[in-house]
Amino acid sequence: MDKFNIKDSHPNISRLEKLFLEEGVLTKFKKNEYLVQQNEKTNQIGFIMSGMFRLSHIDADANEWIVGYSFVNDFVCDYPSFIKQATSTVNIQATTECEVYLLSLNHVCRDIPTLIRFLLR
Repeated sequence: MDKFNIKDSHPNISRLEKLFLEEGVLTKFKKNEYLVQQNEKTNQIGFIMSGMFRLSHIDADANEWIVGYSFVNDFVCDYPSFIKQATSTVNIQATTECEVYLLSLNHVCRDIPTLIRFLLR
């Protein structure tokens, strides 16, 4: 459980937070609005300033499974979809009104390439 939060295990995280605050696009999400939906591709990662997101997966039998939450001062995205540019396996939905700074994959790769290698491990 010691690697649950990547913010505690990589030196570029504070640099990434600074990048979000200085260059990210502040975006507001209404309750129940999606950052990304299952089977879509995403090229954005968010840093949550306010609110909370729920990550869920809908299986072949249409059962919804809650697989995680993202909170204030945390990063939010479907990491495999974001990094590999594959379709998302989860829905990321605002459970409250949220304010999130968003950055694109190209922006993160350009400014902090070692972080992407870290996330791919």
